[in-house]
Amino acid sequence: MRNAGQGRPAGPADSTVRNARNAVYIVFISFGFASASWAAQIPQIRSALNVSPGVLGLILLCSAIGPAVAIPLTGLAIHRFGEARVVAASGIITAAGLAIVALGYPHGIAPTAVGLFIYGFGSGSGDVAMNVQGTVVERALGRAILPKFHAGWSVGTVAGAGAGTIMVAWHVPVTADLLGVALIAGLAIAAATRSFMALAPDPAPEDASAPGAGQASRAAARSPLAAWTELRTLLIGLFVLAAVYLLLDTMPGTQAAGDFASLRAQYQRELLRQEKVRRFLRWLWFAPVLVVLQARLAATATDAQDMVIVLLNGVAAAILCFLVMALNREYGGRVQEQIGSLDRMRES
Repeated sequence: MRNAGQGRPAGPADSTVRNARNAVYIVFISFGFASASWAAQIPQIRSALNVSPGVLGLILLCSAIGPAVAIPLTGLAIHRFGEARVVAASGIITAAGLAIVALGYPHGIAPTAVGLFIYGFGSGSGDVAMNVQGTVVERALGRAILPKFHAGWSVGTVAGAGAGTIMVAWHVPVTADLLGVALIAGLAIAAATRSFMALAPDPAPEDASAPGAGQASRAAARSPLAAWTELRTLLIGLFVLAAVYLLLDTMPGTQAAGDFASLRAQYQRELLRQEKVRRFLRWLWFAPVLVVLQARLAATATDAQDMVIVLLNGVAAAILCFLVMALNREYGGRVQEQIGSLDRMRES
């Protein structure tokens, strides 16, 4: 005898879940496609900008700063607007960042860095929101499917890398390639979010007379922005802001002409940059203070958002330390080259 549940046609609920599952696949694949397509064009963009590997690393760092800013704010946006709108907006922001890079890289470093920051902001917020929708679909299906969604992102990167390789082999302009990727990814993501499912409603609040209910209600009523206004967080932000200012102030300028006076002036500027780098290195003596602040913040963290702040500040500090050491070595070599050139001009 056949079970009653077998052979029945799919109802509206089954169709809704299936459409949402396919939509999440499309979003994951689209973000992966955009990421790999941009990465395939990095050598061409570096050649057009004519920058050293160190400067290229600083430019690419902008695409990592974008997600660091976006991820802590995405939870607030999802709570207010829903993950469908957040993913759609993230897709548009990501496409806009790629378009700015495509149109701006022939004009220099600044528009490229701005475009990468916007691209990273959109991709970072989209990553959080599409995973939230993935958990909603997984709960509705009653089985694990998030690993398959992440595999879809990998499929998108493979497709994007393959398409980017073909574009490079066919000598398609970088601007045309990235604009096409931005248009395709942005439209696909925005269209797919129309099939997203709504988040399940929050459980009913507990009885206020129950033991511990008052403490739970106070924790729930805590403002999501409270962690950002704490003194410890502000001190860490001040440290990172000062470090970034000094780091940007040590970026190399344009090369001077070959006459003696210009070379001497260039040499003096390099010495000044070296002094700024050494001043920046002295800032690293504040690293123990930063570690203490991080430890205290981690010890008093009450939710996942606080832990995200601890993690992001720690990663930012580690990246800054690494970049300082790398830049110091690079500038030291440049100063030595200037000294050698100055000595040769004096002897001639």
